[in-house]
Amino acid sequence: MKTCENDMTHHTAHGMNGVGGSMQTAAKRIAVKSIGRISAGLRAGLMAVILIAGLSGVQAQAAVTTSLTAPAANSSYKQWTNVILTADAVSTAGSISTVAFYGSVGGVNNLLGSVNYPPYNFSWNVSTGGDYLITAVATDTLGVQTTSSALPLKVVTPPIVSLTSPVANSAGVAPASFTLSADASSLGTIAQVEFYNGTTLLGTTTASPYSYTWNNVAAGSYTLSAKAIDTLGQSTTSPVINVTSATPPYVALSSPANNSSIVAPGPLTLTASAWGTSSGLKSVSFYNGTTLLSTVTAAPYSYTWNNIAAGSYSLTAHATDNNNLSSTSGAVNLSVVATNQPPSVSLSSPAVNSSYKQWTNVILTAAATASATASIAKVDFYANDGTNSNLIGSVAYPPYSLSWNAGVGGHYTLTAVATDTLGAQTTSAATAINVVVPPTVSLTSPVANSAGVAPASFTLSANASSLGTIAQVEFYNGTTLLGTTTASPYSYTWSNVAAGTYTLSAKAIDTLGQSTTSPVINVTSATPPYVALSSPANNSSIVAPGSLTLTASAWGTSSGLKSVSFYNGTTLLSTVTAAPYSYIWNNIAAGSYSLTAHATDNNNLSSTSGAVTVMVTGTSQPPTVSLTSPTANASTSAPGSFTLLANASSTGSTIAKVDFYQGSTLIGTATAAPYSYIWSNVAAGSYSVTAQATDALNATSSTTPIQVSVTAGSGLVKAYYIYSDQLD
Repeated sequence: MKTCENDMTHHTAHGMNGVGGSMQTAAKRIAVKSIGRISAGLRAGLMAVILIAGLSGVQAQAAVTTSLTAPAANSSYKQWTNVILTADAVSTAGSISTVAFYGSVGGVNNLLGSVNYPPYNFSWNVSTGGDYLITAVATDTLGVQTTSSALPLKVVTPPIVSLTSPVANSAGVAPASFTLSADASSLGTIAQVEFYNGTTLLGTTTASPYSYTWNNVAAGSYTLSAKAIDTLGQSTTSPVINVTSATPPYVALSSPANNSSIVAPGPLTLTASAWGTSSGLKSVSFYNGTTLLSTVTAAPYSYTWNNIAAGSYSLTAHATDNNNLSSTSGAVNLSVVATNQPPSVSLSSPAVNSSYKQWTNVILTAAATASATASIAKVDFYANDGTNSNLIGSVAYPPYSLSWNAGVGGHYTLTAVATDTLGAQTTSAATAINVVVPPTVSLTSPVANSAGVAPASFTLSANASSLGTIAQVEFYNGTTLLGTTTASPYSYTWSNVAAGTYTLSAKAIDTLGQSTTSPVINVTSATPPYVALSSPANNSSIVAPGSLTLTASAWGTSSGLKSVSFYNGTTLLSTVTAAPYSYIWNNIAAGSYSLTAHATDNNNLSSTSGAVTVMVTGTSQPPTVSLTSPTANASTSAPGSFTLLANASSTGSTIAKVDFYQGSTLIGTATAAPYSYIWSNVAAGSYSVTAQATDALNATSSTTPIQVSVTAGSGLVKAYYIYSDQLD
């Protein structure tokens, strides 16, 4: 039964659209097909119902009606707005199954969405701007469709805006005025256009043409933009442009001078002083009236104009900076004449061969006369030092005179150069003068920090020179004048200088009264140091190859001691700079030497010790010694007394001493010949006596021991008679 109903619905709806024949034919076809599917009991009754219904449908056609109720016709919406589309839909034969909404723009009809159940509302998010025709297509369950009337609707994108004026990166002269103009358009309606500097609103206009004039703009750089707003509140801001309000560049013609004259055909050099005041300078153009002569893009801004015809000219310079702001100089009038005679000029001051002190103001004066066709434009004064001719100064109006401060000494030739208004020049005859710098002076003697033995004598000598003439040289100790000399060589002897330290200088004075004092030098008058050789002893001897220690006693008497030097004759052995002043001399060859010590103090004064003679022998032979008294086995009575007497000698040295021994006991010593010693109060006994000789080289020799004795006394007195005949 359900299948039958579906087939009936399908075919009935199809018939309502007038497709596939009449309603009666359709009904019959459905009935025949369907009856075959139901039970035999129902078949006859149902057939009758279907036939009646089919016949009834033929009499009344099925219908679907639909209309758009929202939005209102000709509504406007912002882009990306959700637009609610609403439709009413009714089917007379069945029920509404679908309401589809369509939007047609630019000839393309697009399905926007569909709704299956009432209310038939659909939210459409508008992504593309344009003029739309909105329709609703309703379809009922019988497949009958109806399309609503089209509803016009506008989807408005944000407006389009651009600044058309001023030109990007343009500049105006401060306080500048800028006319801001904008093109603005919209699918809707432009409500207003706002003009901005950065984020600051400058002005608003509500009608095309969209324009605003911004006046009195202070110097600076600005970012301008325009903002267009439509009636839906949508807005768009134009790209920014940069403009500058600035002061124009400075320019002036510095050459030629106004109302100057030249002789045809020139040339003429046009020079401009120009600089950008708010940006760099782009160019300087030179004009004759309105005729461009030349454009220069880098300093120096100069142009040489050649082949100028005779006539009158008005010259200007036009400077343009990097902001494209420009300025024009004041006009300079120029006269170009056909012929001209050069001017005449002469120097009347200073006098020829005059001399001046350095830094003196020298007055230079010239007489200058121009020809009938021109006038004197200027007189230039020059000083030639023999190498270069230097401009001292210029004078444009009579009297042609200036003051020259002569700061550099030398021999100069002065000239004056007169230039007339036509550019003709004449140079005067030269005048020679001398600019004399203060003299130079230096002390050449004595040497700085030198010293003399008090009471000292110092010879003071000086070198002195001048571009002029030296009048005299004075010699000073501190501020005390010692002496004066007026002729070279400049010298003075200062005698009997007491001990002390002095500062000496020389002062040179020239014939112009200029003077210079030399740098000071220090000298000292002092007593020399003390020095003496304390070792070795004079006339001492050693054996080769010997080693000898030289020791000096030394000290400074007026200053500290700098050094002590030891000499063999004139040969330096060693220098010692700190106490103790001692030197070990090794490997000394055989010979005789004269040794001295030389002391130098901090004043460089020195003293030399007395000479010490030293003998160095080739070999060392021990000395010889013999006892000549007492004789061997001599005897005496107690208390005994013996005179000990020895002969001693040395080869290659000298005898230093002779020692007398009893056994190993030293009895006495003799250091000079005759070598003797009296041994007294000798107790009774037997004794062994020797003599030992020692030479200057410490070599020793001893005698063979001899025996002597002392006997005890008997208390008896023996008397000896000596007769006269026994004396023979």
